[in-house]
Amino acid sequence: MKFNASQQVKILLKLAAYNKSERIYTILNNLNGSTTFKGDVFEYFLAELYKKIGWYTEIIGGKNDRGVDILLFDSKRKIRAIIQAKNTKRPLPKKEIVNEYDNFIGIYNSLGAAQKYACDTLIIFSLNGYTKGAWNYNYPPTHKIYRYEWPYIKKLIKNYASQELVFKKVVNKKSNKFISVMVILAFIVGLQIYSSNDFPTTLTDEMITKLNNTTFSSLVKQDCDRLNYPIKTCRQKLVYKYSEVHGSLQEGLIAYFCGPTNFKTGNCSNYGEKMANYIVDL
Repeated sequence: MKFNASQQVKILLKLAAYNKSERIYTILNNLNGSTTFKGDVFEYFLAELYKKIGWYTEIIGGKNDRGVDILLFDSKRKIRAIIQAKNTKRPLPKKEIVNEYDNFIGIYNSLGAAQKYACDTLIIFSLNGYTKGAWNYNYPPTHKIYRYEWPYIKKLIKNYASQELVFKKVVNKKSNKFISVMVILAFIVGLQIYSSNDFPTTLTDEMITKLNNTTFSSLVKQDCDRLNYPIKTCRQKLVYKYSEVHGSLQEGLIAYFCGPTNFKTGNCSNYGEKMANYIVDL
Protein backbone atom coordinates (compact mmCIF):
# COMPACT_ATOMS: atom_id res chain seq x y z
CA MET A 1 0.00 0.00 0.00
CA LYS A 2 1.35 3.41 -0.96
CA PHE A 3 2.24 5.90 1.77
CA ASN A 4 -0.69 8.27 1.15
CA ALA A 5 -3.22 5.45 1.23
CA SER A 6 -1.61 4.04 4.38
CA GLN A 7 -1.86 7.38 6.15
CA GLN A 8 -5.51 7.73 5.17
CA VAL A 9 -6.34 4.24 6.44
CA LYS A 10 -4.70 5.05 9.79
CA ILE A 11 -6.97 8.09 10.11
CA LEU A 12 -10.05 6.00 9.33
CA LEU A 13 -9.07 3.33 11.86
CA LYS A 14 -8.62 5.96 14.58
CA LEU A 15 -12.15 7.16 13.84
CA ALA A 16 -13.39 3.56 13.78
CA ALA A 17 -11.98 3.01 17.28
CA TYR A 18 -14.53 5.59 18.49
CA ASN A 19 -17.33 4.35 16.20
CA LYS A 20 -17.35 7.57 14.15
CA SER A 21 -19.04 5.86 11.21
CA GLU A 22 -20.66 8.94 9.67
CA ARG A 23 -17.36 10.79 9.63
CA ILE A 24 -15.74 7.75 8.01
CA TYR A 25 -18.46 7.63 5.35
CA THR A 26 -17.91 11.32 4.54
CA ILE A 27 -14.16 10.80 4.16
CA LEU A 28 -14.49 7.69 2.00
CA ASN A 29 -17.09 9.40 -0.15
CA ASN A 30 -14.96 12.49 -0.74
CA LEU A 31 -11.41 11.20 -1.10
CA ASN A 32 -9.24 13.25 -3.42
CA GLY A 33 -7.07 11.29 -5.79
CA SER A 34 -7.17 8.64 -8.45
CA THR A 35 -9.64 5.78 -8.66
CA THR A 36 -6.79 3.46 -7.65
CA PHE A 37 -6.06 5.50 -4.53
CA LYS A 38 -9.72 5.54 -3.49
CA GLY A 39 -9.95 1.81 -4.08
CA ASP A 40 -6.77 1.11 -2.09
CA VAL A 41 -8.03 3.06 0.92
CA PHE A 42 -11.40 1.28 0.89
CA GLU A 43 -9.84 -2.18 0.46
CA TYR A 44 -7.27 -1.83 3.25
CA PHE A 45 -9.82 -0.27 5.59
CA LEU A 46 -12.22 -3.20 5.07
CA ALA A 47 -9.40 -5.69 5.54
CA GLU A 48 -8.49 -4.13 8.90
CA LEU A 49 -12.12 -4.19 10.04
CA TYR A 50 -12.32 -7.90 9.26
CA LYS A 51 -9.03 -8.59 11.03
CA LYS A 52 -10.45 -7.09 14.20
CA ILE A 53 -13.21 -9.71 14.35
CA GLY A 54 -10.79 -12.59 13.96
CA TRP A 55 -10.46 -13.16 10.22
CA TYR A 56 -7.16 -13.37 8.37
CA THR A 57 -7.00 -11.21 5.26
CA GLU A 58 -4.78 -10.80 2.22
CA ILE A 59 -4.96 -7.89 -0.19
CA ILE A 60 -4.74 -9.02 -3.80
CA GLY A 61 -6.00 -6.05 -5.89
CA GLY A 62 -4.19 -4.94 -9.02
CA LYS A 63 -4.37 -4.94 -12.79
CA ASN A 64 -4.97 -8.68 -13.20
CA ASP A 65 -6.71 -9.47 -9.94
CA ARG A 66 -9.67 -11.22 -11.66
CA GLY A 67 -12.07 -9.25 -9.48
CA VAL A 68 -10.30 -10.11 -6.22
CA ASP A 69 -9.48 -7.26 -3.84
CA ILE A 70 -9.33 -9.17 -0.55
CA LEU A 71 -9.10 -12.84 0.40
CA LEU A 72 -10.85 -13.74 3.66
CA PHE A 73 -9.39 -16.68 5.59
CA ASP A 74 -10.75 -18.51 8.65
CA SER A 75 -8.66 -19.50 11.69
CA LYS A 76 -7.37 -22.57 9.81
CA ARG A 77 -6.19 -20.34 6.95
CA LYS A 78 -8.82 -21.70 4.57
CA ILE A 79 -10.19 -19.16 2.10
CA ARG A 80 -13.82 -18.53 3.00
CA ALA A 81 -14.69 -15.57 0.79
CA ILE A 82 -13.42 -13.32 -1.96
CA ILE A 83 -14.13 -9.62 -1.49
CA GLN A 84 -14.53 -7.01 -4.20
CA ALA A 85 -14.71 -3.42 -2.89
CA LYS A 86 -16.25 -0.55 -4.87
CA ASN A 87 -15.70 2.98 -3.57
CA THR A 88 -17.87 4.99 -5.94
CA LYS A 89 -20.17 7.96 -5.37
CA ARG A 90 -22.98 6.34 -7.33
CA PRO A 91 -24.90 3.12 -6.73
CA LEU A 92 -23.32 0.18 -8.51
CA PRO A 93 -25.23 -0.62 -11.74
CA LYS A 94 -26.23 -4.07 -12.94
CA LYS A 95 -23.55 -3.98 -15.66
CA GLU A 96 -20.75 -3.86 -13.08
CA ILE A 97 -22.37 -6.53 -10.91
CA VAL A 98 -22.59 -8.85 -13.92
CA ASN A 99 -18.96 -8.08 -14.81
CA GLU A 100 -17.77 -8.93 -11.29
CA TYR A 101 -19.72 -12.18 -11.34
CA ASP A 102 -18.28 -13.08 -14.76
CA ASN A 103 -14.74 -12.51 -13.45
CA PHE A 104 -15.55 -14.59 -10.40
CA ILE A 105 -16.81 -17.69 -12.20
CA GLY A 106 -14.50 -17.29 -15.20
CA ILE A 107 -16.88 -16.76 -18.12
CA TYR A 108 -14.35 -14.65 -20.03
CA ASN A 109 -11.23 -16.18 -18.51
CA SER A 110 -9.93 -19.71 -18.67
CA LEU A 111 -9.62 -19.55 -14.90
CA GLY A 112 -12.03 -17.52 -12.76
CA ALA A 113 -11.31 -16.37 -9.22
CA ALA A 114 -13.65 -19.00 -7.78
CA GLN A 115 -11.67 -21.80 -9.38
CA LYS A 116 -8.27 -20.20 -8.85
CA TYR A 117 -8.80 -19.82 -5.10
CA ALA A 118 -11.14 -22.81 -4.63
CA CYS A 119 -13.79 -20.53 -3.13
CA ASP A 120 -17.51 -20.41 -3.95
CA THR A 121 -18.33 -17.18 -2.06
CA LEU A 122 -18.04 -13.64 -3.42
CA ILE A 123 -18.80 -10.54 -1.32
CA ILE A 124 -19.26 -7.27 -3.19
CA PHE A 125 -19.02 -4.11 -1.10
CA SER A 126 -20.45 -0.94 -2.62
CA LEU A 127 -20.09 2.18 -0.49
CA ASN A 128 -23.18 3.78 -2.01
CA GLY A 129 -25.33 0.75 -2.64
CA TYR A 130 -26.77 -0.69 -5.83
CA THR A 131 -29.25 0.24 -8.52
CA LYS A 132 -32.57 -1.59 -8.68
CA GLY A 133 -31.28 -3.60 -11.63
CA ALA A 134 -28.21 -4.68 -9.67
CA TRP A 135 -30.34 -5.74 -6.69
CA ASN A 136 -32.78 -7.68 -8.86
CA TYR A 137 -30.09 -9.52 -10.82
CA ASN A 138 -30.22 -13.19 -9.81
CA TYR A 139 -27.12 -15.35 -9.89
CA PRO A 140 -27.12 -19.06 -10.76
CA PRO A 141 -27.23 -21.16 -7.54
CA THR A 142 -23.77 -22.65 -8.11
CA HIS A 143 -22.07 -19.85 -6.17
CA LYS A 144 -22.83 -17.66 -3.17
CA ILE A 145 -22.87 -13.95 -3.98
CA TYR A 146 -23.48 -11.29 -1.33
CA ARG A 147 -24.06 -7.58 -2.00
CA TYR A 148 -23.20 -5.43 1.02
CA GLU A 149 -23.52 -1.67 1.36
CA TRP A 150 -23.00 1.03 3.97
CA PRO A 151 -25.27 -0.36 6.75
CA TYR A 152 -23.18 -3.53 6.88
CA ILE A 153 -19.94 -1.54 6.94
CA LYS A 154 -21.35 0.43 9.90
CA LYS A 155 -21.76 -2.86 11.75
CA LEU A 156 -18.14 -3.76 11.08
CA ILE A 157 -17.07 -0.34 12.36
CA LYS A 158 -19.23 -0.68 15.48
CA ASN A 159 -17.71 -4.05 16.23
CA TYR A 160 -14.21 -2.68 15.62
CA ALA A 161 -14.92 0.04 18.18
CA SER A 162 -16.22 -2.46 20.75
CA GLN A 163 -13.14 -4.65 20.32
CA GLU A 164 -10.89 -1.62 20.76
CA LEU A 165 -12.74 -0.74 23.96
CA VAL A 166 -12.27 -4.24 25.33
CA PHE A 167 -8.58 -4.13 24.44
CA LYS A 168 -8.05 -0.78 26.16
CA LYS A 169 -9.70 -2.06 29.33
CA VAL A 170 -7.66 -5.23 29.21
CA VAL A 171 -4.27 -3.56 28.87
CA ASN A 172 -4.97 -1.53 31.99
CA LYS A 173 -5.24 -4.71 34.05
CA LYS A 174 -2.15 -6.12 35.69
CA SER A 175 -3.13 -9.79 35.54
CA ASN A 176 -1.82 -11.54 32.44
CA LYS A 177 -4.32 -14.32 33.01
CA PHE A 178 -7.18 -11.83 32.98
CA ILE A 179 -5.81 -10.27 29.81
CA SER A 180 -5.66 -13.61 28.03
CA VAL A 181 -9.20 -14.54 29.00
CA MET A 182 -10.63 -11.17 27.92
CA VAL A 183 -8.84 -11.20 24.57
CA ILE A 184 -10.16 -14.69 23.87
CA LEU A 185 -13.68 -13.62 24.83
CA ALA A 186 -13.46 -10.55 22.61
CA PHE A 187 -12.35 -12.73 19.71
CA ILE A 188 -15.26 -15.12 20.22
CA VAL A 189 -17.83 -12.32 20.52
CA GLY A 190 -16.56 -10.74 17.32
CA LEU A 191 -16.86 -13.98 15.37
CA GLN A 192 -20.32 -14.70 16.71
CA ILE A 193 -21.66 -11.43 15.36
CA TYR A 194 -20.86 -12.35 11.78
CA SER A 195 -20.34 -16.14 11.68
CA SER A 196 -22.59 -17.57 14.36
CA ASN A 197 -23.31 -21.28 14.24
CA ASP A 198 -26.37 -20.85 16.45
CA PHE A 199 -28.60 -18.94 14.04
CA PRO A 200 -29.38 -20.65 10.70
CA THR A 201 -28.41 -19.12 7.38
CA THR A 202 -31.48 -20.15 5.40
CA LEU A 203 -35.21 -20.44 6.03
CA THR A 204 -36.66 -23.95 6.36
CA ASP A 205 -40.17 -24.82 5.19
CA GLU A 206 -41.37 -24.62 8.80
CA MET A 207 -39.84 -21.15 9.23
CA ILE A 208 -41.43 -19.96 5.97
CA THR A 209 -44.82 -21.19 7.19
CA LYS A 210 -44.40 -19.21 10.41
CA LEU A 211 -43.23 -16.18 8.46
CA ASN A 212 -46.22 -16.35 6.11
CA ASN A 213 -48.58 -16.46 9.08
CA THR A 214 -47.31 -13.13 10.43
CA THR A 215 -49.03 -9.82 9.71
CA PHE A 216 -48.56 -8.49 6.19
CA SER A 217 -47.86 -4.82 6.94
CA SER A 218 -48.47 -1.94 4.56
CA LEU A 219 -44.71 -1.24 4.41
CA VAL A 220 -44.00 -4.83 3.43
CA LYS A 221 -46.69 -4.66 0.75
CA GLN A 222 -45.14 -1.47 -0.63
CA ASP A 223 -41.75 -3.17 -0.92
CA CYS A 224 -43.35 -6.19 -2.59
CA ASP A 225 -45.04 -3.96 -5.15
CA ARG A 226 -41.90 -1.89 -5.72
CA LEU A 227 -39.76 -4.97 -6.32
CA ASN A 228 -42.46 -6.87 -8.22
CA TYR A 229 -42.32 -9.79 -5.80
CA PRO A 230 -45.32 -12.17 -5.96
CA ILE A 231 -47.42 -11.90 -2.78
CA LYS A 232 -47.13 -15.64 -2.17
CA THR A 233 -43.34 -15.59 -1.89
CA CYS A 234 -42.77 -11.93 -1.05
CA ARG A 235 -42.09 -12.37 2.66
CA GLN A 236 -39.18 -14.75 2.24
CA LYS A 237 -37.81 -12.84 -0.76
CA LEU A 238 -37.72 -9.64 1.31
CA VAL A 239 -36.10 -11.42 4.26
CA TYR A 240 -33.35 -12.73 1.99
CA LYS A 241 -32.90 -9.31 0.41
CA TYR A 242 -32.50 -7.68 3.84
CA SER A 243 -30.20 -10.55 4.89
CA GLU A 244 -27.93 -9.76 1.94
CA VAL A 245 -27.76 -6.10 2.90
CA HIS A 246 -27.17 -6.64 6.61
CA GLY A 247 -25.04 -9.77 6.55
CA SER A 248 -27.09 -12.54 8.20
CA LEU A 249 -30.51 -14.15 8.29
CA GLN A 250 -31.04 -12.93 11.85
CA GLU A 251 -30.36 -9.31 10.86
CA GLY A 252 -32.55 -9.73 7.77
CA LEU A 253 -35.50 -10.96 9.84
CA ILE A 254 -35.09 -8.14 12.36
CA ALA A 255 -34.99 -5.56 9.54
CA TYR A 256 -38.08 -7.15 7.99
CA PHE A 257 -40.15 -6.91 11.15
CA CYS A 258 -39.04 -3.50 12.42
CA GLY A 259 -38.68 -1.92 8.98
CA PRO A 260 -35.47 -1.33 6.96
CA THR A 261 -35.42 2.41 7.68
CA ASN A 262 -35.74 1.89 11.43
CA PHE A 263 -33.07 -0.79 11.25
CA LYS A 264 -30.60 1.47 9.43
CA THR A 265 -31.10 4.30 11.93
CA GLY A 266 -30.88 2.00 14.95
CA ASN A 267 -34.46 2.67 16.03
CA CYS A 268 -35.62 -0.94 16.17
CA SER A 269 -37.27 -2.06 19.39
CA ASN A 270 -36.76 -5.59 20.68
CA TYR A 271 -39.89 -6.61 18.73
CA GLY A 272 -37.81 -7.36 15.63
CA GLU A 273 -35.41 -9.59 17.56
CA LYS A 274 -38.28 -11.41 19.30
CA MET A 275 -39.97 -12.09 15.99
CA ALA A 276 -36.70 -13.30 14.43
CA ASN A 277 -36.28 -15.76 17.30
CA TYR A 278 -39.94 -16.80 16.99
CA ILE A 279 -39.51 -17.65 13.31
CA VAL A 280 -36.37 -19.69 14.00
CA ASP A 281 -37.72 -21.00 17.32
CA LEU A 282 -34.50 -20.57 19.28
